Amino acid sequence: MPDRTTDDFGPFTEQIRGTIDGMGTAEFDALPVGAIQVDGSGVIHRYNRTESRLSGRIPERVIGRNFFTEVAPCTNIPAFSGRFMDGVTSGTLDARFDFVFDFQMAPVRVQIRMQNAGVPDRYWIFVRKLEDLRPPGPAPEAPAAHTASVTGEVVDFSVCEQEDIRRVGAIQPWGAVLAVDPRDWTVCAASDNAQALLDCARPPLGRPLGEVLDAGPLAALRDWLPDRTSRSWRGEMARGRRIDIRAHRSGGCVVLDLEPLTARPGEAPVCSLLAAVEADVAVIRQASSLTGLAQACARSVRVLTGFERAIVYRFDADWHGEVIAEDKVEDWPQSFAGLHFPASDIPRQARELYSQSLSRHVPDRDYVPVPVHRIEGTEPLDLSFSRHRSLSPVHLQYLRNMGVTASMSFSILVEGRLWGMVAAHHRQPHHVAIPRRSAAMTVVEAVALSIAAVERAEAMRGRQVDHAVLTALMVQMASSDAVEPALTQQATRLTDLFGATGAALSIDGHLLTVGDCPPPAEVAALRAWLEPRWGSAGLFRTSSLSSVFPDATAYRQKASGLLALRLSGGDFVMWTRPEEPRQITWGGDPAKPLGAAGQRPMPRISFDRWVEERRGHAAPWPTWADEIATSLRHAISDMMLRHLRHVKELSDQLAASNEAKSRFLANMSHELRTPLNAIIGFSDLMMSGMAGTLPPRIQDYVQSIHASGEHLLRMVNDVLDLSRIEAGRMELSPESLDAGILAAECVGMLLPRAVRGEVLLEVQAESPLPLTADALRLRQILLNIIGNAVKFTPPGGRVDVRARALAGGGAVFTVRDTGPGMTPEEVLTAMEPFRQVAQTRAAVEGTGLGLPIAKSLVDLHAGNLAIETAPGLGTTVTIEIGA
Repeated sequence: MPDRTTDDFGPFTEQIRGTIDGMGTAEFDALPVGAIQVDGSGVIHRYNRTESRLSGRIPERVIGRNFFTEVAPCTNIPAFSGRFMDGVTSGTLDARFDFVFDFQMAPVRVQIRMQNAGVPDRYWIFVRKLEDLRPPGPAPEAPAAHTASVTGEVVDFSVCEQEDIRRVGAIQPWGAVLAVDPRDWTVCAASDNAQALLDCARPPLGRPLGEVLDAGPLAALRDWLPDRTSRSWRGEMARGRRIDIRAHRSGGCVVLDLEPLTARPGEAPVCSLLAAVEADVAVIRQASSLTGLAQACARSVRVLTGFERAIVYRFDADWHGEVIAEDKVEDWPQSFAGLHFPASDIPRQARELYSQSLSRHVPDRDYVPVPVHRIEGTEPLDLSFSRHRSLSPVHLQYLRNMGVTASMSFSILVEGRLWGMVAAHHRQPHHVAIPRRSAAMTVVEAVALSIAAVERAEAMRGRQVDHAVLTALMVQMASSDAVEPALTQQATRLTDLFGATGAALSIDGHLLTVGDCPPPAEVAALRAWLEPRWGSAGLFRTSSLSSVFPDATAYRQKASGLLALRLSGGDFVMWTRPEEPRQITWGGDPAKPLGAAGQRPMPRISFDRWVEERRGHAAPWPTWADEIATSLRHAISDMMLRHLRHVKELSDQLAASNEAKSRFLANMSHELRTPLNAIIGFSDLMMSGMAGTLPPRIQDYVQSIHASGEHLLRMVNDVLDLSRIEAGRMELSPESLDAGILAAECVGMLLPRAVRGEVLLEVQAESPLPLTADALRLRQILLNIIGNAVKFTPPGGRVDVRARALAGGGAVFTVRDTGPGMTPEEVLTAMEPFRQVAQTRAAVEGTGLGLPIAKSLVDLHAGNLAIETAPGLGTTVTIEIGA
């Protein structure tokens, strides 16, 4: 940050300049500003209580540690540590500026004053608080995976993810950096060591590039400018010094990485490296598994680069990493093989950078960063693709904690995705020459291509299996009348997809489960929970259901993995996978607490093996599952549409059939009723004696003709009534009537039949019993019900008819007989048209239409008909019709 124009420290620092070095602890702690004494390398020697209250750091825990790289790594930038080192180097430290600290409290803006102490190799850093950067009040609650603090003991995850690792303002010292404005080829940024490396008489910043580089590299650079890729050249400077120049674009600048080319004893010629790479790539191409590929890669990278250890590190879906291969020297007992590391060890912004910049090299973690200065008013230089970019202090501390002095890492990009990394380690400083770095990068790229081929082959095999299952399901649906049995009850079932062990299918609200699936009630609750969580494609997937839906813990053994597919109308398909308990070996406790806040050491201190028993996780769903599931949804939708079209066709055919039936019955009514009425009329005349006295034998014939004619006429009338009811053409003509009188009239009409059958028929009816109903149809109902009771009651039995008022208005009719009674199955049979309960011979005398017609007519009156019966206990029919 720019220096302030006024110095609020002035009077204070002048007052104590001669006394602070000899102050006792009490007086030192009572100073009104924070005071930190460091040596020329930044190690803290004194730290007063005022600064402790401001920062939250305990003095006893920070004394002896480096202020810039360990205690407050956010200060390890040119604007802070760069000013400090400039003053130390020049012999006079005198800097004043504002700075922002973000501690466990809200961020604060402070004023910094740095000056020489009164003793050799000692310097003072004074800190005075200017303002809080957040309004007073409770801080917003942070997500569970993050905290919001940085102390000397811990660096939280959010700070790691917020750290700018691209515009670090410094580089590693074994190379130099220039940035050039391509519009006028002026050097707009330069590292402090560029002048020495290029052997320039003056600092290159602000000078034309032609005054810094010789003509050969400059001409090559101008020719390269239209290209968008990085490019390297070799150049020869004064006194025969050779350098490697690598150019790449960064924003509006062209960044040049400069690295001296120094011959090292025993360095293999390039042709030998090429032969080694060819041999290693041949081995890699022969590997048929990911494990074999990874092991060959680790071996090749370690040998090519000369590191003592190389590991291959693979990311999972949550960005946790696993070391799947390791190759190391025998005398290094520490092994990372098989260890897992949490995603926080490689923060999000680091993974994003590693997806773009594919290699990093740290010859010595204890290097002193070289500041990169820029022309005033220009943007900070983005060093993302620079070979020499200075690393985060947190990352360097991570290497120290690991016991690693030199490292190199390569990104494994598989089809544009950061699949994993190759990391190489050395316990001593170790510089790798450019040709060896390039050779190792070539091997890693070959491995990435082979990984893509292996994964594609594995995916193709799995995809082919599931496609075959999908095809079988579609064939079953095409030959079935319904979706449910086609997917759940035939040779191929839903559970044959995706390695699922359970499945649930909901069609038109009807739920079916297959295999080892949670109970229907749990599936319904899960469906309700899913409603606001469907993705845009109508899909939901997880390999740890209980972690997002805690209620699923109860059945995690059956369903820890869930793949759900939304269908139309609220229907769905679900596939489940069981829990697969397993042990995961971490490199240290991934969530080791420190203090009440529950934070863990960061960067990682412990790499000891730490075993976690993982529960509630299933095997991940295959990558092609969404595609197959979506195809199944289309197939189900097509079948449902075909089914609807078929139903409509059947409905149209049924309507046409009903219309034809109605016309036929109307014609039949006319054709049959006329002769039947004539037969019944003439038989009446003959029985009345108007045609003279008939012989007994002829009289019996006439009575039989009369009875048969009446029976046939009733059958015709019943068939016509049923037809009108089914076609919705039966209309009622409500009127006010006395239901008690009507019931008594019906009993009177059936009394002769009861007498002939030796059945006692009695009626008890309230009167007046007012009711609004269709008198003709109500009479038809009662005659059918009472007639059935008389017909099926054996001689010596009785039928009781009751009519009384219904609470709230209306009437209740009860017909109770002492007949044989019926089973529940026989009741269902009796309610079907043209079917009879063949208990007695009398059963064959009817049409099988009386009870169905009576029930339909009661329904037309918005009434209710109930049957209470049991074999040997008779039958009671209750009819309720409202007012």
